[in-house]
Amino acid sequence: MAVVTLWVESLETHSERRFDTALTVDALKAKLEPITGIPQGAQSLALYQGQHCLASLEGHPHATLDSFPIADYCTLK
Repeated sequence: MAVVTLWVESLETHSERRFDTALTVDALKAKLEPITGIPQGAQSLALYQGQHCLASLEGHPHATLDSFPIADYCTLK
């Protein structure tokens, strides 16, 4: 099991979280709902490194996190 440490940022919160890179985008959204307060179906996620957008996670509900250019301390917005 590979784990990645990410910053999770929304209008209401900013926190550091650890996620298994084998999580699908849908499973990630389910885990983020209690953290952000945003319902899973209303989330629109993108992966950032600094101000640079690395990838949109939208349109890939069954893709795993490790299929994206993800690294420790990237930000999910």
